[in-house]
Amino acid sequence: MTTNATAIISPVLKYADAPAAIDWLMSAFGFEKLTDFRTPDKAVAHADLRFGHGTIGVSSASVSAADSPWSTVRQGLYVQVDNPDAFHDRAKAAGAEVVVPLTNTDYGSRDFSLRDPQGRLWGFGTYAMGGTVGGPTLWSELRYPDATTAKAYLEEAMGFTTTLAVPASDAPGAPLMHVELRLGASVVMLGAEWPTTPDWATLDQVVHLHTNEPDALFARAQAAGATVVHEPQDAPYGARYFAVRDPEGFVWWGSNYMPKE
Repeated sequence: MTTNATAIISPVLKYADAPAAIDWLMSAFGFEKLTDFRTPDKAVAHADLRFGHGTIGVSSASVSAADSPWSTVRQGLYVQVDNPDAFHDRAKAAGAEVVVPLTNTDYGSRDFSLRDPQGRLWGFGTYAMGGTVGGPTLWSELRYPDATTAKAYLEEAMGFTTTLAVPASDAPGAPLMHVELRLGASVVMLGAEWPTTPDWATLDQVVHLHTNEPDALFARAQAAGATVVHEPQDAPYGARYFAVRDPEGFVWWGSNYMPKE
């Protein structure tokens, strides 16, 4: 049986120029750098950056081994858990595609990786990226062609609990438009595919930052050179939000919205 209370989910991002990206994220959003492990040629093997209770992992796109599934993606998620073997067994029983078997790593973690039905990579393991258990301060929003099926998969294979599910319409059996799930105190959001516009067509994962002052965080990011996607505005559900792109095109949302418990 899996115990999810201490699970901490961290988005992981791979940059062509990871040293510059780390500096930019610290300047634009106020991330705190916890670790920064470099290769002999100064590429970022792995860095942990913290925003409130949450962390992200950053690395150079060039550092993954060619035979690693992580070499073919720019974004994914890492889930810190105390019991990776139990999560592995649960995911396997649910038919998950395990692409990196349970391994004791040379950096002291016990890890495995799987692909979800969208092909997105998830890593599970005991490596502590520096996040703490508390109210969510950052989370990933994941886009799926069928959010309803994705929700069921995350519940069965990984033990997520759904806290909010919003259908696209009032029609019986309408597909889900927005889903919020929790694993321990960590949150992921699911949605249908982005509209096929130039800004969104290639996206399947974005990072949300929770802030009580979205206008101030937007101004800080804009001053650091962020590309504006949405200027600060009020949402119909009562929150205020903005969206920007960083210098390598990743999209970041800032909002005072707090996910449902």
